[in-house]
Amino acid sequence: MIKRKEAEEALRLERDNFINILDSMEDGVCIVDQQNNIQYVNPTMVKDFGLLEGHKCHEYFHDRKEVCPWCRNHEVFAGKSVHWEWHSFKNNRTYDLIDTPLNNLDGSISKLEILHDITKRKEAELLILKERAQAQQYLDIAGVMFVVLDKTGEVTRINKKGCQILGYDENEILHKNWFDFCIHEDVRDKIWQVFEKLMAGEIEPVEYYENNVVAKSGDQRMIAFHNAVIMDEDSNITGILFSGEDITERKKAEEQIRKLSQAVEQNPTTIVIADMDGNIEYVNPQFTNLTGYTYEEAIGQNPRILQSGETNSEEYKKLWEIIISGQTWSGEFKNKKKNGDFYWESALISPIMDQEGEITHFVAVKEDITEQKITQQKLQNEIDFSASLIQFSAFPLFVIDSQHKVLHWNKACEKLTGVKADDIIGTNDHGKVFYGFERPCIADTIISKKMDEFQKYYPKYSSSKLTLNGLHAESWFPNLGGKKRYIIFDAAPIENNEGKLIAVVESLQDITGIKLAEEKIKKYADELEHSNELKDLFTDILHHDLLNPAGIIKGYTELLLDMEKGEKKSKFLQKIEQNNEKLIDIIETAANFAKIESIEKLEFETNDISIIVKDVVENFRPLIMSKQMEFEFKADGVYPANVNPAIEEVFSNLLSNAIKYSPNESMIIVDIIDMADMWKLTVTDSGEGVSDDDKPKLFERFKRVNKSCIKGTGIGLAIVKRIIELHGGSVGIEDNPEGTGSVFWVTLRKA
Repeated sequence: MIKRKEAEEALRLERDNFINILDSMEDGVCIVDQQNNIQYVNPTMVKDFGLLEGHKCHEYFHDRKEVCPWCRNHEVFAGKSVHWEWHSFKNNRTYDLIDTPLNNLDGSISKLEILHDITKRKEAELLILKERAQAQQYLDIAGVMFVVLDKTGEVTRINKKGCQILGYDENEILHKNWFDFCIHEDVRDKIWQVFEKLMAGEIEPVEYYENNVVAKSGDQRMIAFHNAVIMDEDSNITGILFSGEDITERKKAEEQIRKLSQAVEQNPTTIVIADMDGNIEYVNPQFTNLTGYTYEEAIGQNPRILQSGETNSEEYKKLWEIIISGQTWSGEFKNKKKNGDFYWESALISPIMDQEGEITHFVAVKEDITEQKITQQKLQNEIDFSASLIQFSAFPLFVIDSQHKVLHWNKACEKLTGVKADDIIGTNDHGKVFYGFERPCIADTIISKKMDEFQKYYPKYSSSKLTLNGLHAESWFPNLGGKKRYIIFDAAPIENNEGKLIAVVESLQDITGIKLAEEKIKKYADELEHSNELKDLFTDILHHDLLNPAGIIKGYTELLLDMEKGEKKSKFLQKIEQNNEKLIDIIETAANFAKIESIEKLEFETNDISIIVKDVVENFRPLIMSKQMEFEFKADGVYPANVNPAIEEVFSNLLSNAIKYSPNESMIIVDIIDMADMWKLTVTDSGEGVSDDDKPKLFERFKRVNKSCIKGTGIGLAIVKRIIELHGGSVGIEDNPEGTGSVFWVTLRKA
């Protein structure tokens, strides 16, 4: 609050000083806003024109109700300074006007106008013109263009300078219409209308203005004109005399200077100009923003006020020797701000030379690289940390760059292969280490993207389950580190912030012991095949010989319920019916589970799983309506996946459980989420939820997790898990993040 008040007080004092300066000026000063309201006039203006504040400028100065057609306020409000002359008929005085944009605190622009009284000078000029008469008016020795037009716009006189500027011989331009020859067609009609009014005496001549003329070559030249009407003895206007100075090059230079000045002032880098003794003569606003030193505080100081003390004198000496010799020095400084904070700058310091090649000043262009330095240090720390993780990882790891050269080869990799890091880093020989001859590893395939070559070398491959966009492969190696080994490879790309691949890391896992154990297990599995045949026979008996009697019981029970009128006996029969339905459910579910468990591989076809889900939902629509539940299917799109028709059983089980275990009038939400190369289907219910201790058991056989009030076999989710595993996916459960209940999910590989 104190700083704000101090700033406000400083602004007030600055404005008061500004007003005091304007009040003390001998020239007239007024300020006009964008609605042409006069906001301020100084005493000189009041003396010449009276108290003007509150008036529209066109009403007071010209007695006009409308804005003057020649008004140049729009140029000023667009940010341009305007310099012109104006003759006031109110006090019969002539003024040299300078109009410049004035930036207000609220971001708007007003016009600051300074009126310098040049009446005496103009009267003297007219007196000279009259005394010298026509002969003196057209002196060819004049350094400016002199042109006389009659009332029709025809050129009646032109001097040599005028011909030179326009590129015409005198006979080519004399007696030609000035507007047809020398005014561009885009503005010709507008200027001609002003000329007609001038010749009719309806308006006063603008004694000074700048305007383009068209030369014989077609080029346009910017001319600064001074005008005067010519009258006969009876004071009738007969024509106009104007002199014009070619200011084309000056305008270009001014524009160039303006652009350069604006570029320096608005440059986001720090710009400092110092003299030959190193004393600062100029700093741009960014210098103040960065260092905290104001312009006034910096001027006259030596740049050493920024020194942090951490750069030795020899470096400064070398810098000075370079720039004194006429060369440019570039480097970095650790400097200190006015408040004592340190910062880093990247600097470019060059000498400024005059036309004779002598050094007069030095300019420093500096960029704040503090954040860059901090980021670089953090990045280096991360690189060092990552290198340590790789080096001391228990898993064999190596990293190659985008040119297939080895960057890292950790100790575990040394132990596995028998090849030292010093012998392999910087080479492209990693393929020889594993195969004995030159051939690509899966890390090389991620860089080259030659999948046909990859499939040739690695028949057992897939996308990596460990890393996103990675590759997985495995194979036997007859002699790796002196032994026969079975190795699993996983390779993953390493990308920079722009997503460009810069390296690939490949991990290796020696599972030789596991593979040998698998061979033993396979042998044992063959021995169990016969017992599996017996299990299939039992499943058929379970499904056929037990289901038929249960079906008969169901039929007779329904018949007896229709016949029985007694309430007590009806309750007994209903109990029999409920338990028989449970028995049928157990038999069918157990038979389905036994069938699913016996399958090792499914046949797949591409289907849109959202369509399958919608069909399943329609089957459960009556049950959903009976419980007055709300259902929302959030997925909107096409979700192709390679699935077996058995996948419908998965969706049915998940939806059925959600309906069973959720209270009436609750919400069930189904969604399909894009997970890279997988689809993740979620079913969110509003039930009691499942404890963290029970979640791991939920997909085991005959586990119902404290749901005694709900009928079921307890193996429905086990069937879900088995079917999803056969599809190469996974299952899981999470708490509902939006309230009570659970989120059951399964993943399926995309087609």
